[in-house]
Amino acid sequence: MKHLELRRRLLVGSDAELQHGSYDNADHRASFSKLESELLRKDEEPVGILSVMMTGVTLFSYCMDVASSAVLCYWLFDVARWWWWMTLGPLLISLLIVNAFSMRWYIHDAQEDKEHLLDVTPAHWVMRGAFHLVLLGPVIRYAELFLYGLHTCDRKDPKRHQYRLMFLQEDRDVCLLTLVGSFVKSAPQLVLQMYILVQNRIPLNMHTMNAQAVNLVSALVELSLAQSAYHRARRRAAPFKQNMSKIGTGIQFFSHCCVIASRVMALASFASVFGHWIFTFCVIHWCLMTVWLIILKTSFCVSSTGHPRPVEEFIFNIVIGVIYVFCFVNVKDEPTRWKYATYYFIIWIENLVLVILWYLRADPDLWFRVPLLVSVISTKIKSEARELVESFPITNENYPLAIESLTERYGRKELLIDFYVRELLRLVLNNATKKKQDSLSGLYNKLSTQLRALSSLGVTTDQCGVILYPLVESSLPTHILRSFERQRKNIDSEQSISTLDAIVSFLKSEVQSEEKIKLSRSEILPYGNGNG
Repeated sequence: MKHLELRRRLLVGSDAELQHGSYDNADHRASFSKLESELLRKDEEPVGILSVMMTGVTLFSYCMDVASSAVLCYWLFDVARWWWWMTLGPLLISLLIVNAFSMRWYIHDAQEDKEHLLDVTPAHWVMRGAFHLVLLGPVIRYAELFLYGLHTCDRKDPKRHQYRLMFLQEDRDVCLLTLVGSFVKSAPQLVLQMYILVQNRIPLNMHTMNAQAVNLVSALVELSLAQSAYHRARRRAAPFKQNMSKIGTGIQFFSHCCVIASRVMALASFASVFGHWIFTFCVIHWCLMTVWLIILKTSFCVSSTGHPRPVEEFIFNIVIGVIYVFCFVNVKDEPTRWKYATYYFIIWIENLVLVILWYLRADPDLWFRVPLLVSVISTKIKSEARELVESFPITNENYPLAIESLTERYGRKELLIDFYVRELLRLVLNNATKKKQDSLSGLYNKLSTQLRALSSLGVTTDQCGVILYPLVESSLPTHILRSFERQRKNIDSEQSISTLDAIVSFLKSEVQSEEKIKLSRSEILPYGNGNG
């Protein structure tokens, strides 16, 4: 990753000097390296609004994720002490790792090519140290990044090119730090909180559940933003590659959301049934990925003169190995097609095995048991949708064309309506032919899913309730229909509610009643006694 290892050999020069690559004075002669000159020619414009927005959004998501984890620790302290430790541990470890790397990189930069760096006052070093002592090193790095960007906007500033190179270097460093910190902290948190919710054995209060929900969303957003921001920073720091466009950044964000969410669901589902075996699986995967990184002979921690730092490189590989448990990050400048294909094929096989093992042991009444298995099996490496997208050359103009083609191919409204109506008919056939009926809660979840999907496509109960009601009615067991008919006689005939809405509301109340009865009869486990 030579073009990403441009240490701060940053010089002061005018535009004419930049074109010739050198300047002379009475004291010494210095020149921009070829890579630095190409980088400045590629990125001559001042920092744009997108860069400022990405910096602010990434900083906000980082702070939001740390804050939500801290709030969740507070609410879990009295409810489940063991889960409190499991939540607090990754948070502290990630903060320590990120701040240690950050401070070490500051020291390295100060030791190399000192005559070409901007002067850092003792007061500024004290401020850097104070922020790192309170584990807020990335915050001051974001502040410096923002200031470097502002200086590049002043075309009269003789150090504008120096600030530009420092901005690109700092952008890459802070994005990598955020990426490492988010995966060490947020990725385990996603699996843990999803596991707690899937288990549903801990009596959580509303505040704790709200904190869990906020933490899940903020963690997923933080991981996806960190990934997309890191890839965008890498492209900007690559002299001979085009910068990533706004649309490309957005597509990367949603792509990472889907990849990370699917991986987390597979891990959490497996952990909900097999418990501590998930740690064995993750440790084995982590070790294999770390060995792979060592075999690749990464050179991210080398000095500007090419001097290797084997101990720091080994620690760096260990940390990146944690990221590889969830997704792929390219840390060496070489062709990535086969590395991506190999890595994600392995991930797909792992997810498939994890979900199949969970499916064989999970409660048959879980409404998402079959959909989760089908969703993992269907995410094959080569699909029609992927082939359709790959048929377009990767340019800004082709992004809307690819989306339009996907919409025409897979977003046809009449076919989607036909699919969900057939799903309702399948429930009717299951009710008529299966000896063992689905549980009431499972049946209600399936019906609600199909009706919500049809409603989102414009098939509302006001327009099509007369057609949909017989399908819903025929899918229900006989004893449920008897109870519903008895209840209908007690409802005021003047009440303005459709028959379809009435039966759905009745099913919802019956499911809630069953859940209350089941909860009252189940054994209360002593999770909240403070002993874990």
